[in-house]
Amino acid sequence: MKGILVGSGNYFSKERFLDEIKDSDILIAIDGGMEWFSKLNINPNILIGDLDSISKKTLEELRSDKGLIIKKHPKEKDSTDMELGIDYLISNNCKEIIIFGGTGTRLDHTLANVFLLDKLNKKNIKGKIIDKNNTILIIDNNYEMKKELGKYISIIPITELGSTISLEGFKYDLNNYSLKFGSTMGVSNEIVDEKAYINVVKGKVVLFISSD
Repeated sequence: MKGILVGSGNYFSKERFLDEIKDSDILIAIDGGMEWFSKLNINPNILIGDLDSISKKTLEELRSDKGLIIKKHPKEKDSTDMELGIDYLISNNCKEIIIFGGTGTRLDHTLANVFLLDKLNKKNIKGKIIDKNNTILIIDNNYEMKKELGKYISIIPITELGSTISLEGFKYDLNNYSLKFGSTMGVSNEIVDEKAYINVVKGKVVLFISSD
């Protein structure tokens, strides 16, 4: 089962979004993320949040949509709206979860959403965040990638004792190299072969596939 979450953050490629929802099973608007669905003229299955980031106009439209399930939560709570959406998908046995609108000017929310990917990783659920310029994942094993023009690959270790990785097919390859926690050595690499391979031998890393 594949679930799509849309938050109220940065804009994302409409084409990429439409491509990802083709084989999705459930679409969830996270609070103000409902505005993106309205702009794209797409109806989600569920709206989750405290509804403090939705315009009055959109709220009026929601009241007329009898097919939309609304799960309203109090404003004062112990989880963000995005985590509530992730927990809902986990409870419904989703094996792949993709977040759109999960990055933005609120860097605290952006960082929190990145670490929600680790929550998914621990449950063996595929997870990624996608915006207009980035695809973000957390990986702890082998990962294969195709070459894409104009893309930069950054690998940032997030394990307290560091991460050991091997890279093949990159401008800067590595062989069982130990990166300390938070090291910037893995920032802005590039794929030079048609395919490239990342092997996380020990620990975990955040993988950024980015364009300027």
